[in-house]
Amino acid sequence: AEWGYDHGVWSVLGHLAPDAGTPVFMLSIDRKKTLEEHLALAVDVGRNLPDDVLVVGSGNIVHALAGMEEDPAATPPPWAISFDEKIAGAIVARDWNALTGISRAPGTADKLSVPTLDHFVPLIYAVGIAGKEATASFPHQGFDHATISMRCVLFHNP
Repeated sequence: AEWGYDHGVWSVLGHLAPDAGTPVFMLSIDRKKTLEEHLALAVDVGRNLPDDVLVVGSGNIVHALAGMEEDPAATPPPWAISFDEKIAGAIVARDWNALTGISRAPGTADKLSVPTLDHFVPLIYAVGIAGKEATASFPHQGFDHATISMRCVLFHNP
């Protein structure tokens, strides 16, 4: 069957390189795997990628559609800001345990920010593929509609 690309691919590449004819290899997310298992797979992939491959993990640190506001510039709730900053700190510190150990308990900032893992797992792949030696910067930060983190992470390898 011809499935085509997921919106996580074309919505990003359509802006990043609309006319590039970029060869794309899309990974599907196995919802049965733990974040630790996704990270281990990502590390293995990263060890075997040639240097001329661009990895794009399209997702959101905070992706809480139920709390979205109509106004794109609406102020994010404190739990969303806190979670976004916590994850950014874990990325910079290369604290993979903090990234894979987010709470799934109802009512926590973690669970409110990441009600389902499908938009968070791409970050885990990007982190693992980049590897422990990579440093990170954030070329864009902010929120859309109060509960969608638009933070971009750029990894730099030595």
